[in-house]
Amino acid sequence: MARLIDESQKDRAWEHYAVYKDWFIRNILRPDETRTIVVLPIEELEPRYRDVPPDQPVETPKGISVLYLSPTLGAPEIVVPGKHFKYCQKLSLTFTAGQIPFNSRITGQQEYLPMAVSLLGAPETDLELIEMTEGFLKHAKRSSRVQTGRTMFGDKER
Repeated sequence: MARLIDESQKDRAWEHYAVYKDWFIRNILRPDETRTIVVLPIEELEPRYRDVPPDQPVETPKGISVLYLSPTLGAPEIVVPGKHFKYCQKLSLTFTAGQIPFNSRITGQQEYLPMAVSLLGAPETDLELIEMTEGFLKHAKRSSRVQTGRTMFGDKER
């Protein structure tokens, strides 16, 4: 596909990319006015079994996927696993993330899909985003480490 794009089309695409990046940083992240953190869902969760091929054909993405937002903006991103986060005074944020139960057709038991959200900060706020996220997890009494095995946090924290 890329070989079908001529030099002028490529240049125009880079111009559109630059306009989008500038607009998003200036109007959404607003780094000169505030410390904004954008909470992004990573994907819709559902069991995916290896014996079931993915839906075909795969659609061409429209716009910029949330998975590409951080590199597109040159902005830091942290993926945070968890169970149930509530309001934290230092970081006004409410969201649910964690392990989603489902009944497995393979094992016949209740299993858990890991779920996480992505936290996106403004460009050049890498350390601030890390420190805020770490402080938030400590305040919420949440682990910043996941375990190996069937669940992210062990059996006691499903």
